[in-house]
Amino acid sequence: MTHTSYHAGERIPRAALLALTGICVLGLWRAGAADKPPEKPPEKPPEAPPAPAFADEPAFLYEDGGRRDPFTFLKVVTPTPGAPGTPGDTGPMVQSVIEEIKATAERNYAQAEQLMMAGNPRDAVTQCDKGLDAFREVKNVEDVPALQDLRERLFRLRKAAERLRNRADAELAFKNMNLRVSGVVARERDSRAIVNNKVVGKGDLILASDNSEGAIVDDIVPGRVIVRFRGYKMVLDVSQ
Repeated sequence: MTHTSYHAGERIPRAALLALTGICVLGLWRAGAADKPPEKPPEKPPEAPPAPAFADEPAFLYEDGGRRDPFTFLKVVTPTPGAPGTPGDTGPMVQSVIEEIKATAERNYAQAEQLMMAGNPRDAVTQCDKGLDAFREVKNVEDVPALQDLRERLFRLRKAAERLRNRADAELAFKNMNLRVSGVVARERDSRAIVNNKVVGKGDLILASDNSEGAIVDDIVPGRVIVRFRGYKMVLDVSQ
């Protein structure tokens, strides 16, 4: 191996100078790396505790929006068979149940119709209500055409019976007012009548003796006075 020595005053070649500088820098870097403490490995995030598992979890019922009922959180709820949207849903109504509801409603409809023909609208309304009560067990009557048609017929009959009942009640209350017409002057303009010893004309209010209710004079014609009471027209004839 050949050693090259340089005496003072001699110039060191450029390549040798660069090599010497690199060796010095490398030595300094290694010395600094040896003094630097090793970095700690990154810590793992804490794992979430496992969710509690219940053996009867599928039996819990959930409210709208996916929230569990807090009062039944630790209680197994047995769903009602046949209730739509819950476990155990049996689907459409059983035919025997439909026939039972239909028979009950048809029976009450027939009785209400007979009462209407007999002039008893008050009891007819009661029978219609009994028939309509049979449909409370059906959540979607629209899905059962036979029951929907029957319910509509009961509604129409009840409405007619209610109108007659209200008319009968109004007639009875009007009769209890004891209004008596003692004279009538019927003419094209400014007709007059004497009702309970009081002269009245069109548009006047006739009160009962206890002032509880009143009737409005609608028209005055020869021999009678026509009034409106509770929305119905009533006729008062001249007393003989």
